[in-house]
Amino acid sequence: MRKVYVIAGAVFFLAACGTGEEQPAAVDEPVSSSEFDTVDRREIIASLEPAADPGSVDLQSGADTAFKAVRDVYGEFHETGVFFIEHNKTGSGEPGIWIGIKEPDERVDELVSVLQEQVDAGRLMADDVHIFDSDFTEAELEAATNRVAETLRGMAEAHHSPSKVGLSIFSDVKSGTVIVSHNFLTEEQQAEVESLLENFEVEVEQSGMMVPEPGEPTVVYPDPAVTAEPSDEGDYLVDVQDGRFLAVDATAQDFSENGGQEEFYSAIYFDFPNAAEQLEVGQRVKVEASGPIMESYPGQGTAVFVEVLPAYQPEGADLTEFDAVREALTMTEKESAPIEVPAVQSVTYSAEQDAWTVVLQLGDQEIEKTITDE
Repeated sequence: MRKVYVIAGAVFFLAACGTGEEQPAAVDEPVSSSEFDTVDRREIIASLEPAADPGSVDLQSGADTAFKAVRDVYGEFHETGVFFIEHNKTGSGEPGIWIGIKEPDERVDELVSVLQEQVDAGRLMADDVHIFDSDFTEAELEAATNRVAETLRGMAEAHHSPSKVGLSIFSDVKSGTVIVSHNFLTEEQQAEVESLLENFEVEVEQSGMMVPEPGEPTVVYPDPAVTAEPSDEGDYLVDVQDGRFLAVDATAQDFSENGGQEEFYSAIYFDFPNAAEQLEVGQRVKVEASGPIMESYPGQGTAVFVEVLPAYQPEGADLTEFDAVREALTMTEKESAPIEVPAVQSVTYSAEQDAWTVVLQLGDQEIEKTITDE
């Protein structure tokens, strides 16, 4: 179970929570009669007895039953401890239903009694339940995460390109770790963030390419500019404006097995300052995005950095793939302003005909354009 906070560009989200300071968990004697044990470095303080005829209960169904029991005994449990499920597929620890209680008291015996009734009734597997002494509560972890997020919000707002800032914060209730992923923090800022909390660990990691500093290039061009090897890597630029560009996948995705399109080309409009001064329609590029992509068609996002890829130019050709695609898109636009987003299905060169053939997908139509190689 993770609580997720995302800060991207100028949009920030912080969950409301308490502001109590975290304190180390008191070391108590187990309140049940079970023998002391440690699993995944957690101190087990209570256990359940298997039913006479245990049968089989799905882990998620058992977790729903266990959480209801926890709520019946403790009420709003997030102020008391932590609750999460560990699945086999995660590979991160002992699978099962984990109930962590900070400063356990006599209510643990009541909880064990209620859970045991569910086990005996066949609604819960005893071996799935791990009740342990937790060092923190969900509310404390949430409050700590909010304090980190508040500091990061100030850093993001003060950045020279706040619209390009990408930042996410995860509070991992299983480990009690606050994980920060970013594309703009300096080493000094990272150290400051890592030192914010005393009782929780903060991990700071870079995600993708860092936002370029003032004066650093935001577009890199290939050297050499052309290649004799064809490629369908990256995206084609099919529209370039002053402050944004439209990038369409060079390779289609097949969603027919799920009832979707057999040939689908992802398309995204990226906000990018001075795009028209640095990029051209027809180029094939790799885009480093920042923050979330709006789920429209085309999608909408923000680009931090663009790498222009080498243009294919076979031996004997005068034009390049870039020239041919640009001309084909220009011809199509002049003939009828397309409502649909154009996608480049294929680009081929014929030495015999001394011409390029560019096949575009425009909605449900396939449009073939022949470009003389001159």
